[in-house]
Amino acid sequence: MRSDFARLFVMTFLVVAISGCATTYQPNAWTGGYKDYALGNNTYEVWFGGNGHTKKEKVVEFALLRSAEVTLEEGFTYFTILESKTDSSYKYEYISHSHTNIIQCFNEEPIGIQTSIYNAKKIRNNLQLKYQLSYTKSIEDKGKL
Repeated sequence: MRSDFARLFVMTFLVVAISGCATTYQPNAWTGGYKDYALGNNTYEVWFGGNGHTKKEKVVEFALLRSAEVTLEEGFTYFTILESKTDSSYKYEYISHSHTNIIQCFNEEPIGIQTSIYNAKKIRNNLQLKYQLSYTKSIEDKGKL
């Protein structure tokens, strides 16, 4: 009986502690995160959703970070954002944000494109440093870089 009470107390504490935190950089889960899909011809849709404690700027930058990671994971060096959209919704007294990028990836820096061209490795490194993230997926170990 006592261990059931202790288990219930610990679970309640964890739920309360986790629910008060901003979304971390992670694959999509019940507190938010990223997901991405191949659309074809080196083009991908990248989405990041935050909970009500995650600022809009962070959601947009985490979508940019994931865009850089997808570029590198697929063996490319550069990407451009073809479409970009931020959505906001009101839930339980909080405003939550999500951001979607449609990206196109390139092996070499393209010339003559009218949009910004991003160096995926620089974007990844800068945003990981800004948010103090460690890179756990080793792309270099897979031989893709």
